Amino acid sequence: SLATVGGYLFWRRRISGKLQQWKMSTSGFRILGLSMGRYLCFSLMFALLIDLQGVELSWTLSIPLIWVTYLLSSVIPSFLLLDVAIKGGVAVWLFSLVGISAWPVICAASLMWLFNMIFPALIGAWFSLSYRPSYL
Repeated sequence: SLATVGGYLFWRRRISGKLQQWKMSTSGFRILGLSMGRYLCFSLMFALLIDLQGVELSWTLSIPLIWVTYLLSSVIPSFLLLDVAIKGGVAVWLFSLVGISAWPVICAASLMWLFNMIFPALIGAWFSLSYRPSYL
């Protein structure tokens, strides 16, 4: 009976370890999928903003440039308010390599910063400041 209990505990530990690994891998895949979706959404938004400004650039060239822009700007440490300057600078440098002027790229980077950082922060601040708990 001691061998049975020992065998059960050994089997349970091995199975629970495998289950934990499986849970970690499925949550890792879920997080990876959500991250890729966010990355794709931001990339398409940036490309659309560039395209709406009349820049003649193929999508097969603009999307890799945008991906490299996000990759390089994520490697550079920055403060939240300087993020637009770093992403804009990296984007201007990369897009200038293919002959795109700086102004459409700066406008697109600034609009991305406004849409994804400033407007949500202002809406959140408004909700936070207008919240009145019912128990007061």
